[in-house]
Amino acid sequence: MKYRFDEIAVNITTKKKPTEQDRFNYIGLEHLDSGSLSVSRWGSDVAPKGEKLLMHKGDVLFGKRRAYQKKVAIAPFDGIFSAHGMVLRPNEEIIDKDSFPMFISSDYFLDAAIALSVGSLSPTINWRDLARQEFELPPLDKQRELADVLWSIEDTRTAYQELVTATEELVKSRFIEMFGDPVTNPMGWEKRKLIDVCDKITDGTHFSPESYDKGEYKYVTAKNIKEGGFDFSNITYVTEEIHREIYNRCNPVYGDVLYIKDGVTTGIAMVNTLHEEFSLLSSVALIKQQRDILNGAFLCGVLNNSNMYKMIRSMMGGAAITRLTVAKIKPFQIILPPIAIQNKFADFVQLADKSKSALQQSIDNIHALKAALIREYLT
Repeated sequence: MKYRFDEIAVNITTKKKPTEQDRFNYIGLEHLDSGSLSVSRWGSDVAPKGEKLLMHKGDVLFGKRRAYQKKVAIAPFDGIFSAHGMVLRPNEEIIDKDSFPMFISSDYFLDAAIALSVGSLSPTINWRDLARQEFELPPLDKQRELADVLWSIEDTRTAYQELVTATEELVKSRFIEMFGDPVTNPMGWEKRKLIDVCDKITDGTHFSPESYDKGEYKYVTAKNIKEGGFDFSNITYVTEEIHREIYNRCNPVYGDVLYIKDGVTTGIAMVNTLHEEFSLLSSVALIKQQRDILNGAFLCGVLNNSNMYKMIRSMMGGAAITRLTVAKIKPFQIILPPIAIQNKFADFVQLADKSKSALQQSIDNIHALKAALIREYLT
């Protein structure tokens, strides 16, 4: 049967202005990971500003802002959630409570929801539009049967994802072991301004949504950059004319480093594709380091360091969206060990990336299996 979404889910809109204590139980969109129903980090250094949504343990948290990031998770405790999201609870007369998180995180739901997003810079889903969207659901007994299978699959996916996370943490630990904290510099490495060891630091260009998906050239935005590489599963395409205008200015090539300037989303990646041209959105900075003294993988290690990230965040300006400028990136002080030592770290990163790629392929296969089962049962 078909149901309107407001028949399937209850949208919890109760809000409160956070107190100092609330910062410990705050979950923002930055705490949610695409493709994972679990929340592994939370909290804020200071009390969050503005009213936030009240959430209870077991509620489903959905990022309605930039929904293309597909951030859905289950609240692990009572607390407050970003007002740029939705707090959803199931109508158990229509949908099984164990099936509900799987339904909300499914491509079947998310693709329909994302299509309703409005706005260009930071597209957002309005509840009014989502509420009247219709979805097909099987009877409750079939939903429960599907939920048992999907949660079993989800446990396997979580195990693989934990291995990916452990590999990323191993790389960060290896960096500290070899080079120390890049901010306090306990090993006394030479320090240089980033611009002094780079040939170019620039960024892309923002085009109106009407220009998107009108050609065959890849247009990389913040959503496509993840630690260690790219995610081209949700790529935008532009015409050759637009692509050439950006590409001729930026000219990203293998070994360059891309840095997301947008404070809402975090990510640093080395260009690791040899054969495909792509252009960049204005929220992404391109760093062309001098290869004989600065290795791209090492630079990613510096910029991914938690203390460096905190320092960089303090430099961000803006109101609704905090953002860096290229002018602020250029004077970054970075440690500069001998290139031979940097290269040894890069070799370690390359081995770790191979392991992550194999794990990610398994995760992608699991996701495809889940999607196929959901399509079979829910449509």
